[in-house]
Order: sequence, then C-alpha cells, then structure tokens
Amino acid sequence: MSSLKQQIFSFIAITGIHIGIVALAFSSQLILQNIVSIGVVLIVFVLSTLITSTGKIDNPETSAQKFLLGTTVQMLVALFFVLIARFTANDHFKSMSIHFLILFFAFLATQAYFLVKRVRQTKS
Repeated sequence: MSSLKQQIFSFIAITGIHIGIVALAFSSQLILQNIVSIGVVLIVFVLSTLITSTGKIDNPETSAQKFLLGTTVQMLVALFFVLIARFTANDHFKSMSIHFLILFFAFLATQAYFLVKRVRQTKS
C-alpha cells in the first residue's frame, strides 16, 4: 500500500477512534453537535495530504517545503474555521473547538510521521 493511501486511511482511522471514544465516554449527541468540526478538519488534512504527497521528490528539502506550505494553509483554514464557529455556534463553541484542536494536532502528528518516513525512503 502506498504512503498516500496509508496516510489517508490513518486519518480516517483516527477520526473513527475519536468518534468512538467520545460516543462511549460522553454521548452520541456530542458527536452530532460537533460533526461539522470533525468533517472540516478531516477534509482539510486529506486535501493537504493530496497536495503535499503527490509528485516526485528529488531531495528532502523539497518535501519539507511542501510540508511547511501545507501546514501553513492548514493552520490558516483552522483559524478561519474557529473564527467563523465563534460567531455562528455560540452554544457549542467550546466543545467544537476542543474536538477540532484534538483532531488537528493528532492529524498533524500523523502527517509529520509520514513526512519523516517518506524522506527516509528517498534517502535510501
């Protein structure tokens, strides 16, 4: 299985685990309230992964530059989403932002892991 498919499946698995833990520990109603934030962070990271992982990488610096560009775009979208959520979802803002940030940092760590893995494969 290619690294791109592994990374996308990892994002989907992390999302499923997060939804399962929250549904078991708290309530399924909490998931329904925060489904938008979960969906937004999943879409942002999948699209960024498609952009940063495609193409031929000749050297590790190119891979790192693509990763930094993707991370910058992800953070801008994340901040914009949190800003919109602040003004539109006052009832569930705290819960929504917590779920968003948990998944954001979990996905960012996963993306960094696959970047390091890909750079090591290109070196050998």
